[in-house]
Amino acid sequence: MAKNKSKKRERQRQRKPKEDHQNLRLWAQGVCEQILRPHLDKYAYECDLGWVKERAYLQKVCNEYHARIDWRAEDHEEPELEPYDPEALVEREILPDDEEILKRARIKLLN
Repeated sequence: MAKNKSKKRERQRQRKPKEDHQNLRLWAQGVCEQILRPHLDKYAYECDLGWVKERAYLQKVCNEYHARIDWRAEDHEEPELEPYDPEALVEREILPDDEEILKRARIKLLN
């Protein structure tokens, strides 16, 4: 019987800093991970209940993410996180049309 050699290999090269990434690979690190990681188990559970439950829970997670991280923040930025209150009213930003288009595109990309 062969022995299980499941030692974790160490990286030989250092990862690129987040600001040097040219795509969204590994974007969920740092504060993004702090927001998303606590939801993983509940999200997996909701997925087992069907797509309606999964979409509803995903919307709650996205709402928290966008309430805590401004849409203008670059992918490599690590903003300071404020406590999240799901019951708090979110004030709608009044933006010029061009910025509103940018905001919608950014949120669509992140969702």
